[in-house]
Amino acid sequence: MSDRKTRKYIAAAAAVIMAVCVPVHPVPAAADKSVPVSEPEANLNAEPEKAAGEITFATSRVERGTLSVEAQAEGTLQYYGWDKINFDTGYDSAIFIKYCVAVGDYVEEGQPVAEFKALVNDIDIKTVDLRLTRAREEQKEVQESCGARLASAERAVKESTGTALRIAELDLEKCRMETERSIRTVNEKVAELEELVDKYQREQEKLVLPAPMSGYIYSLENKEPDMLAWNGDTLGLMCKQKTQIFAVPDGSGILLYGMNTLVANNDLEADTLGKVVSCSKKYLSGSFQSNDSYIWIDKTNSSYRASIRYETLHLENVLMVSVEAVKSDSGGCYVTELKDGKKIKHYFLMGKRTKEYCHVIDGLTEGMVVLIN
Repeated sequence: MSDRKTRKYIAAAAAVIMAVCVPVHPVPAAADKSVPVSEPEANLNAEPEKAAGEITFATSRVERGTLSVEAQAEGTLQYYGWDKINFDTGYDSAIFIKYCVAVGDYVEEGQPVAEFKALVNDIDIKTVDLRLTRAREEQKEVQESCGARLASAERAVKESTGTALRIAELDLEKCRMETERSIRTVNEKVAELEELVDKYQREQEKLVLPAPMSGYIYSLENKEPDMLAWNGDTLGLMCKQKTQIFAVPDGSGILLYGMNTLVANNDLEADTLGKVVSCSKKYLSGSFQSNDSYIWIDKTNSSYRASIRYETLHLENVLMVSVEAVKSDSGGCYVTELKDGKKIKHYFLMGKRTKEYCHVIDGLTEGMVVLIN
């Protein structure tokens, strides 16, 4: 290549290089969203505003409290002696007025249970009245006759002497005995008729049926006023006990002797306190085995069946955490603490568990804020 051509080639190459190396003023590009942009200085006293799209978390606290689990079972009332309340007043029938007691009441023997009106015929009452009138007339006649005989015998004694006096005294003694017997007989007859009349008069107003024994009224027949009751009719049942005991099936042996329970009472707004007085077969042997535990209550419950509520778990002042906050993996049970905006995983040793809470034995501290599902 000639020197002239060489120089032209070098000059052209130099021009290209100079054109490439000359700085060019750049065109402003779009701002990158990931890079924070400076903002005016904020008011330090103002409440912070929640940024758009900010995520909030549901939390719960690890706190101390009482961990309790309640169960419920059906109990059946137990009795150890029965007796019927029968209509047995000496009348074939009577009209029912009212009951003097209610189911569940405790009554003493002889206490009025029901009232009736006896079906006494007016003719019978008039007949008894007539018999009483005649008996009183006879009573008067006997008293006058016996009085006269006795006075005559007493005069004979006064007027006699010697052997005649002795005979008169014997006659007087005999007269006195006969007089007393006659007067007593007629008096008893009058008294019997007076009592019968009085009885008829009372029973026309009210006839009282007494309790056959002391105990609880278990049931009463449905009787409306003016209904007829016949001799021998059963009006109700009584049980011989002053306390009531409910049997509760307890094959697993949860109900322990001395445990407190609550018994639903139909007669009272509040439940009745009960106490376990016997254990199931899990704790007994031989002939003492039973599938039931027995609950004693000190108040009357009119129901044959009752709902028995009792605690199967009761732990006071223990550390608890919500079940919703607990998770598990190969490492065990854990919760996620939310602290200063950070999530911290904590494994812990769990004890008893209910539907809502877990008993924390170790690993967590009171007041810890944890995330829940």
